[in-house]
Amino acid sequence: MRSRALLLVLALACAGGGQAQDQYPARFVRLIVPFPAATSPDIVMRIVAPQLGQIWGQQLIIENRVGAAGNIGAGVVAGAAPDGYTLLYTVNSVICANPHLYSKMSFDPLKSLVPVTLVTNLG
Repeated sequence: MRSRALLLVLALACAGGGQAQDQYPARFVRLIVPFPAATSPDIVMRIVAPQLGQIWGQQLIIENRVGAAGNIGAGVVAGAAPDGYTLLYTVNSVICANPHLYSKMSFDPLKSLVPVTLVTNLG
């Protein structure tokens, strides 16, 4: 029940309000996970994505883009068109800690990425 509520929040947050626009999503959505397969972020999205895809009526394609403590995958999303069809599912260290740990990043996570929702707390 709780996971369905989180999915609903995610779906509503991503759908957004619009004027005379197509219903979101009108095509598949790329979901970038910046960590290897079988890590907790990957497992969470492999559970959540099919349910979200069912709600949206569109397929979510999970793509693991690994490296640099999440910076490679996050950089892919930061450089993607800001149309909502490339989403990032990550842990907070990519946004909060990496700017302090890496002197050169290809993006500024606070300016290049927009938070959508909290999916789960793995604390």
